Amino acid sequence: MSTVGGVWGVVPVKTLSEAKSRLQSVLSDAERLEISLQMLHRVLSALQDAQFVDKWLVISRDPRVLDIAQDKHGLPLLEDGFGLNSSLEQASRWADAQGAAAVLVVPSDLPLITAREIDMLIRQAGSEPCAVIAPSRHGEGTNALLLRPPGALPFCFGPGSAARHAEEARRRGLSVRFHVSESFGLDIDTEEDLRELTNLRLIAGAGPFP
Repeated sequence: MSTVGGVWGVVPVKTLSEAKSRLQSVLSDAERLEISLQMLHRVLSALQDAQFVDKWLVISRDPRVLDIAQDKHGLPLLEDGFGLNSSLEQASRWADAQGAAAVLVVPSDLPLITAREIDMLIRQAGSEPCAVIAPSRHGEGTNALLLRPPGALPFCFGPGSAARHAEEARRRGLSVRFHVSESFGLDIDTEEDLRELTNLRLIAGAGPFP
């Protein structure tokens, strides 16, 4: 239970049949499904174990994904719009209506994420109106976004989103902070990302992934 003030995790998830389509040239359908499920479980477990996350929800159109969320004691929310930013607006409005003081958007494809890293990001936010952005490893994308309060700015996920989120936050008078870390930095979309993950795991003695 959070002592930092009503932080709700929000995890948007595509239907599993669409998962990691950009890896079709290097992974079979079964392998893409397996890696997607492994990363999803890791993200949900990290949120479940984080000290400063009060509640968390998964928004998706996929019944299997929503069942996984419920099995792990999260809140399943059926997506009723189209596109990532639309689904996040829906989830943020819903969390706000349930009393959330802040929302933390965490994608489902962060294979290095930990509860400790989530808590560190939330600590960085503090209790004032703010946006905390965890950029991708190349500095352009947004791999996590905390907004206090929910709905403090429109979601701008897509190419160059880290800069767009920061610009929108400053324009609205919010404090802007960046949380740069390896745990949040690596998301898996391309063959290059998969090679980077494999290299990191081999360095750590963990073996290939999945």
